[in-house]
Amino acid sequence: MVATLLNLDSVLIALDKHHILDKTGHFLGFMLLNWVVHYVIKVDIVISTSTLILYAGFTEIGQSYLSFRSGQFSDFVADALGCLMYALLVVLHKRLVR
Repeated sequence: MVATLLNLDSVLIALDKHHILDKTGHFLGFMLLNWVVHYVIKVDIVISTSTLILYAGFTEIGQSYLSFRSGQFSDFVADALGCLMYALLVVLHKRLVR
């Protein structure tokens, strides 16, 4: 019984680490994607941020219809927060550079 509990604890710890890594990847990925669309391609920050948030939402909805993927609201939140963090950094940078 104790061995089973130890194995279950190991699995839960591994799942938690995967969850954190997955959400961090979503956050950083969409933050970087917003940088590419805004800074490299030169799209207005409001348009790039709102478009990428919509894209993130539609991607998660689309994944929920696939048998080999699962759309998760937490992934959408991480994506949206990554986009918004980049937008916030752009606004702060503009205010500080003045």
